Amino acid sequence: MDKHTITPGDRQRDGEETPNWGDCLGRFRQFQIAEERSAHTIRNYAADLGVFRDWFEQDNGQPPTMDEVSAVQIGAWKAALIRDGRATATINRRLATLASFLRWAVDERLIDKPVKPVKAIKQEEHGHRGLDVMQERKLLEKVEADSRHQAVIHLLLYTGLRVDELANLKWRDINLSDRKGTITVTFGKGGKSRLIPVTVKVRAALESLGLDEHRRSDRHVVYGKRGPLKVRAIQAIVEKYGISAHMLRHTFAHNYLKMNPGEIAQLATILGHESLDTTRRYITPSTDDLQRSMDRMNPP
Repeated sequence: MDKHTITPGDRQRDGEETPNWGDCLGRFRQFQIAEERSAHTIRNYAADLGVFRDWFEQDNGQPPTMDEVSAVQIGAWKAALIRDGRATATINRRLATLASFLRWAVDERLIDKPVKPVKAIKQEEHGHRGLDVMQERKLLEKVEADSRHQAVIHLLLYTGLRVDELANLKWRDINLSDRKGTITVTFGKGGKSRLIPVTVKVRAALESLGLDEHRRSDRHVVYGKRGPLKVRAIQAIVEKYGISAHMLRHTFAHNYLKMNPGEIAQLATILGHESLDTTRRYITPSTDDLQRSMDRMNPP
């Protein structure tokens, strides 16, 4: 029998009880620690799941059990958050947190079948958030104290790589000559490959990670004490500095277009976008851009 098709009757025959919500949260926390997620991420997940537990208990008169969480209940929670005037980003994050927790619960056989996800609230596009010049400068100063962290940040910031692409990158994917070079992304979105030109700063990052020793080998580029760093471990490095990997990718895109105005097609190729519409989002002004424009109209 597939591990995802266990029924309540099977649990009863095996002498298992309905999983306790609190116990499952504890196990989920241990899973996150094992996956090397940052303390900040773990705290946020616990807080969001705590909000759902409190709402459920208030709405139903008792704490939730794993078998009682349904799409109907989650939809009612979403409606309550909207009525309470919570920010759209906050509501969407909490829904995503609960969905992630429930997917893990299915994998761990703590619930019988996947819970249908509740759709997030659509938000108006105001460009992708990246770091401004001052934020980028401060970040680069902070990471100087740790050479491996610096290399990870530089690779994401100066190539536009996705986190999973960096996690899967191997030295055989790096082709460098004395003056130029490329990174072949072989695990890009959709299973396609693309070439990213190597700049001076990217070359320096690769050298600090062991280019001379591991050149053209099958070893992963980003390595830790226990082996290749997984996606969550790389995310934890980035989050240590109060940012996300997505912000670094967005910063790369904004900086590229700032230095190469109008080169949307070239940027799309570097980022691995199938549609130019996806890339055009980077020329859509952000909320901060709009605020600065308005402020220039009405200076203090």
